[in-house]
Amino acid sequence: MQDDVDRNIARGPASATTDPATRTVRLSLLFWTTYLILLLGLAFSGALFAVHPGLDAQENGWQITFHLLATQDAQWLVVAVLAYPVAWYLSHKIKAPWLDAERARMVVLLTFVVFAITALGTPLIYHDFALSMDEFMMQWHSQLLRYGYLLAPVPEEWLDLSYALRPGFLLVDFLYQTWVPGYRPGTAFLHAGFSLIGLGAMMMPLFCAASVLVLWRLACRVLPQKEGAVLCAVLLFASSSQFLITGMTPYTMTAHLLATLVWIWLFMMDRPASHTAAIVLGCYALGLHHVHVHSFMALPFLVHLAFGQRRWGLAAVYGLAYCAAGLGWIFWIDVAVWAQGLEPVAQDALPPSVDGDLGFVAMAVTQAVGDQRSADIVYWATNATRLIAWQNLAVLPLVGLALWHLRRAPLMLRLLAWSLVTSLVPYILLMPSQGHGWGYRYLHQCMGHIALLAGYGWAVAGSAGLARLHSFAVMLAVVSITVALPMRAVQTEAAVRPFAKAMDHLHGLDTDIAFILAEPIWYGNDLVRNDPLLGTAPIILALEHVPETALSRLCAQYRVMVVSEETLLASGMQRRPDAKGRLARLRTESQEKLARAGCPG
Repeated sequence: MQDDVDRNIARGPASATTDPATRTVRLSLLFWTTYLILLLGLAFSGALFAVHPGLDAQENGWQITFHLLATQDAQWLVVAVLAYPVAWYLSHKIKAPWLDAERARMVVLLTFVVFAITALGTPLIYHDFALSMDEFMMQWHSQLLRYGYLLAPVPEEWLDLSYALRPGFLLVDFLYQTWVPGYRPGTAFLHAGFSLIGLGAMMMPLFCAASVLVLWRLACRVLPQKEGAVLCAVLLFASSSQFLITGMTPYTMTAHLLATLVWIWLFMMDRPASHTAAIVLGCYALGLHHVHVHSFMALPFLVHLAFGQRRWGLAAVYGLAYCAAGLGWIFWIDVAVWAQGLEPVAQDALPPSVDGDLGFVAMAVTQAVGDQRSADIVYWATNATRLIAWQNLAVLPLVGLALWHLRRAPLMLRLLAWSLVTSLVPYILLMPSQGHGWGYRYLHQCMGHIALLAGYGWAVAGSAGLARLHSFAVMLAVVSITVALPMRAVQTEAAVRPFAKAMDHLHGLDTDIAFILAEPIWYGNDLVRNDPLLGTAPIILALEHVPETALSRLCAQYRVMVVSEETLLASGMQRRPDAKGRLARLRTESQEKLARAGCPG
């Protein structure tokens, strides 16, 4: 593998052409093609912005991914569309700075800057909060592991109220009276370890800093050692809004990104020890979140190993190890039942809310295939727009040029490009909507791929006599760093603040149980969060999911409080629209249910 890489790097990008007219046509075509992509993104997000109720509206029924596209990305794309032609006009007058000087010192400085931004942004921008259930479930499981459990035992009095205690995202096993998130626990294990030494909040910033260093070492091996291509790749990676903002969150994708970069570096070294380490890391990476994330990323590398290099034995070792590890992670709940020494509590128990093993995978595939529809095109357009809008603006023309010359690119870069494609497959086919996320988080594990391709585009521009593109890219990068990053920080803080403020209010209530009517609040179910062992007051329940008989018992045994919608709205939350009056009836029925149960209204 490394010999192939060395030969391809020696060949390098296309040689310079001596025809100025050809260079001018190529540059113009690249500019207008990439500018058209920006214009389409602005038109799409602008159309959504035009019909969006607005950030200050009291009602909002939009899916979060469309909401963020309309209220965040449309504004930045206006700036991008205006800055793009201005930078292009000035690019023939301003020469790009040399990017190769003191490269190691610059990378070390960038590493510290990335750590500082993400570490400070975690409390200041993201409020030390887990906005989405994907983020919260990782923290929930980490806390459970620190309690000493793999699966959370649910007291019998609360078992039937499991859905009211957490509407969705938890797998409830009535046979063993346990509940657990529907995700693999790999990242939670890491977070629990960091938390035990007091670094839980710093885990993702540390992973971000480490990712910068590993990407640098990768770029030194993959990219042509000329024209500042290595430093270009590192700078664009470190200044990506998606990379930095996601690094402030508990999303598992930051762990996936670091695992991906380290795995590729180990794979490229092509030594017995490095392949052994890559196999071990890959087997663990399969369980960081979902099994498909690492497996689809690694697929082109393993296919090339088997069919391109015909190293059948090594490919078989990878394949067998991954199959064994994948099955272990898919059936991890069964392993946890055995490791925790659980015995069935009731033989006549209800079946699990969702089968956590192959049944969970089969359900996800069946639902996704059954839900395929033409409307998915809107999600794909949203994902593509958000991916582009959250990268450094210079990435667009540089990656465009790299793809244009991909046939002459080093082998590893071509594999990276294929890895981008295969990583998208499960999401295009099965999970078109990402829901929450900053940029396109489903492709976050491949942020390094994008940066390395952009670095290759920089090298191609220098070798093909397209030096104007260097100046163009530098000016776009400056706009992204000075305008996009502050804008994204403000937008993210504004989006997170209402939820964080509402949760702080709920957690600060002096009561045993807090009821909220979650459904009338936009993403109100995400406010129903409880300690894994239900040991921290107040216990929060979604009132609409509490049966009247259980309500009477709870109000008789505990101090209870009903949190009004107005209280949550005062935190900045929004109502869901009620065009058919269903939510009004739910409010009335809930009040009547409280009265009959003898609970305070």
